[in-house]
Amino acid sequence: MPILAVDSDTLSTVERIDELFGQVRLHQPVKVQCVQDLVATHLDLPRLLTLLDLKLPVSAN
Repeated sequence: MPILAVDSDTLSTVERIDELFGQVRLHQPVKVQCVQDLVATHLDLPRLLTLLDLKLPVSAN
């Protein structure tokens, strides 16, 4: 089951993601918030975990 749909092949995609992660700095709170907002808007985490037969981790708090 693909998690990302892309036009390139798998190896090229993984290499590009690896290259981009080396350039991205998430130390600024505004960037972290932006990533959190994008994930909350576009990722159905409960459905993904169900499809992968995984469970949400229990908070240690």
